[in-house]
Amino acid sequence: MKTFLHWFSLCLTVTATFAAAPRTDEPAGIKFFTGSWKAVLAEAKRQNKPVFVDIYTTWCGPCKLMAKEAFPNPQVGEKFNSSFINYQLDAEKGEGIEVAKKYAVDAYPTALYVSASGDLIYRAVGYEGIRVMMEEADRALTGKRDTYTLTMMEQDYAAGKRDTAFLAAYLKKRASEQKPDNDALMVYLKAIPKTDWTSNAALNIIAGNVERYSEPLMAVLFPKMLQLVTATDGETVSLHSTIGRGVRAMNEDHFKQAISKKDETILAEVIKVNEAYLEAMRGKPIPPDRAEQIANGYRNHFRQQTTGSDK
Repeated sequence: MKTFLHWFSLCLTVTATFAAAPRTDEPAGIKFFTGSWKAVLAEAKRQNKPVFVDIYTTWCGPCKLMAKEAFPNPQVGEKFNSSFINYQLDAEKGEGIEVAKKYAVDAYPTALYVSASGDLIYRAVGYEGIRVMMEEADRALTGKRDTYTLTMMEQDYAAGKRDTAFLAAYLKKRASEQKPDNDALMVYLKAIPKTDWTSNAALNIIAGNVERYSEPLMAVLFPKMLQLVTATDGETVSLHSTIGRGVRAMNEDHFKQAISKKDETILAEVIKVNEAYLEAMRGKPIPPDRAEQIANGYRNHFRQQTTGSDK
């Protein structure tokens, strides 16, 4: 009888030990909430947490790298699962279209940190690796803001402050807040040696602020965009994405010039650059029929604007 009781007690102990042991089959990384935008805000209110929103597209290279490298990481998962309600939206599908529009998202990935009421707490554009992503989460959690705000910088710029360190910081902040300033960019570029334009720091500033077509700047950004197509580390992938946005912004302005000048030579250049931009961002060639469809869209719009006909 004693032997049976000893064996039974041992079985209970072993069972309790296994029951108390943590499960190891659950993913270690970020766990994302599934449901509607309204539902995720309600869950944030229920748990008294802010929402981390990953806004991505299916063709975005940095988005894919972040999903592969950061989201499964145990340290990232521990911080984000304990601190946020995590949510993902495709900017080109469903509710993602309206949410991206509401928060003026036009670059990917964009991380939005919002309150349960939907107010924006913090925004981060691009993916520069796990360390930077964790730092951005900390800034969102603490509500940390630079004491030197953009409004203060704008006042100093208007008052004539023009040293290169200030201009660089000012333009970086404008780019990070999605408020590019093409005129201030030109002032900055005139203040630094042209040989410095190709540094990573200058490339980020140029691409984040350029709005009007510039042949010299296209000559700087376009080859770099093509060169970085095969980038794999987070910081370089983010630079590639930023440069791509700059190329796209200039090409859109160049298309407007083609229309205003009724210049089909410029139109052909725009179509060529746009195809290279799309291939660089997707990381693979565009099928010929799709490329022709996109080109015809430009041609038709050009004709509508210059002749009143798409024929």
